[in-house]
Amino acid sequence: MAVRRRVLEYTIFNNGGYLSQACSSAETLVTLYLRALNLGPSIADPIPADFRGSPGPNIPAITGEGNNGDFNDPSLDRLIFSPVHYALVLYSLLVEIGRLDIAAFRRYNKNGSTVELIGAEHSPGHAVTAGSLSQALSQAAGIAYARRLKGHTGRVVVYMSDGEFQEGQTWEAIQCAVFHKIGNLSAVVDVNGQQCDGKMSDITDIGNLASKLRAFGADVKEVDGHNVAEIEAAVKSYNDVTPTIVLCYTDPCKGFPLLQKRAPKLHYVRFKDETEKKVWVDVLSTMDSEVKTDASISNANSNTKHRLEENSENEERAAKRQALPIQATSNLTNNGIETSPFKAGNVELVTRPHRSHLVDWIKLHPKAIVLTADLTSSCEADVVRDNLPDQYLSMGMAEQNMMSFAGGLAREGFHPYIHTFGVFVTRRPFDQVAMSIAVPNLPVRLLGFLPGLTTPGGVTHQAI
Repeated sequence: MAVRRRVLEYTIFNNGGYLSQACSSAETLVTLYLRALNLGPSIADPIPADFRGSPGPNIPAITGEGNNGDFNDPSLDRLIFSPVHYALVLYSLLVEIGRLDIAAFRRYNKNGSTVELIGAEHSPGHAVTAGSLSQALSQAAGIAYARRLKGHTGRVVVYMSDGEFQEGQTWEAIQCAVFHKIGNLSAVVDVNGQQCDGKMSDITDIGNLASKLRAFGADVKEVDGHNVAEIEAAVKSYNDVTPTIVLCYTDPCKGFPLLQKRAPKLHYVRFKDETEKKVWVDVLSTMDSEVKTDASISNANSNTKHRLEENSENEERAAKRQALPIQATSNLTNNGIETSPFKAGNVELVTRPHRSHLVDWIKLHPKAIVLTADLTSSCEADVVRDNLPDQYLSMGMAEQNMMSFAGGLAREGFHPYIHTFGVFVTRRPFDQVAMSIAVPNLPVRLLGFLPGLTTPGGVTHQAI
C-alpha cells in the first residue's frame, strides 16, 4: 500500500518514525476518506503556511480541517482525528489522495511547520488539538450535539486508538453521548493492542472492550480493520439516537512482518545501527520493484510516479514560506540513502544520567516506588522496571488517576516517584496534583521530561 510505503520511506531516511501505526490504520483511514464518509473536496491550501503562534488578538486561529472538506457545509460529514501521534500516517494518506502537496509533507517535523510530528488543530487533516489523548471524543460529542441543534445532516466521526480507553475522559464522553442520545456521533477505533510501553495487555489491560462499551449503552460493531468492505459497511450503519463505536481489530505489523522482531515495543521505530537500517532499505526497494499499490489509492488516481514528481509551482511557494531546502527525488542508490528527499544526518548518542542514578537511589530506599504513564523508556524509568519490578508500577495512559493513586501511596508511608512528560505532570492532572498531593503536603516527587518552550512533539508536548 502506498501509504505504508511513504511512511516507511520517511522512517528510513530520518532514522525514526511511527511505522506500526501505518500498519494498523492504513486500510481504515483510506476507507474513511474514500468510501465511508461524505467528505467534500479539500478547501485548504495544499501547502499550509508555517505556524504563526498561538491564537490571539493579532493572530487568527487556523484549522487543518479544511483538508477534509468544507466543515461549514451542514450536509457533509466531519472527521475528527484523535490519535495525533498517527499524524505521519494521516499526512501520507492526504498526499496520496491529493489533499496535501508533497512539498508540505517534506516540511513534516521541521521547525516552524504546521505539519507537526504530533498533530495539532492547525496541522493538515486535524480539526482539534487532541493531545493529550482522549480529549477528541469529548470535543466531537459537543460538535455533534451542536450540529444536531442546528439541523445539520452530516455526521461527526472520530478516529481513535484503543489505548485511549485507558483514560477516564473517554468513558465520560461515551457516558455523556449515550445519555444525550447523540446518535450523529460515531467513533472508529484502531484496536491494535499496542501502546508506547508495549502490549496493552502487559501495561494496563482494558479487557473486553466491546462488552464494556455495550454496558455503557453504545451501539458497538466489530470488524476486521484490514477489510475495507467490512469497515465501510459498519461505518455506514448507524441509528439516530445512539452513538456508534466501530472496533477495527488490526495487526500492528500488517505489511511489514519484519516489525515482529521488535515486539513488543512497536510504538516508534528508530534503527539501532546501519545494518538494521539496510534491511529496511531492502524492504523498501522490494516494494518499489514489485510496484504494488493499494486498490483504494489507485481509485484515487494516485501512483508511484505521481507521488514522487515535484510540482514546480508549489515548490516555489513552499520556498517563500521558508521551507528547508528539498533535494530532488529519484530512485534509491545502492545504499538507499543519498538520493532520498529525507536525510537522517549524524545520530548523536545522548547520555542519560538520571537513568543510572535513579536505580541506585531506588535500591537504597525500599519504600520508594516509581510510577509511569506509558512513557517508561522515554522517561528513563525502564531500568527500574527491568531490575526492581517490586518498586515499579505501570499506570497506563491515565495521568489523573496516577497522581491521586500516588497520593494514596504517600499517605501510607511510601515515597512515589512519578515519571512522565512535563505536560502530563502539569496541564492534564493539575487538579489531582493540587488536591491529592499539594494540599495535603504529601511527599510525592513529580519528574517531568521534555520540559521547556519547544519539544519535537510540538504544541501538545510543550510543558510551558
